[in-house]
Amino acid sequence: MRTLSIISLAAAMLCLAGCKTPSAVGEHYGEAVRANQDAMIVNPMPSREPVEGLDPRSAEHVLDNYSKGQKAQKHPRARGKRGTGILVGEIK
Repeated sequence: MRTLSIISLAAAMLCLAGCKTPSAVGEHYGEAVRANQDAMIVNPMPSREPVEGLDPRSAEHVLDNYSKGQKAQKHPRARGKRGTGILVGEIK
């Protein structure tokens, strides 16, 4: 009886695992395609001008990630290592 209870509980947990909250990708999945389709319905002739820029939220996200990556990187100075006959770095 106890084994049956454990198996039923495990099955119920597996079934409920599919009912998780949507991810950030899932919330906006397909919006770009729908926006492009709507734009083609309004104006079916393509524009001859190139598309420029990003939406503000995406641009801010890109810049934040870039600045965090720059701060996280350490730039060690070369200390006069010899390679293929060329001295690289400082001479002390």
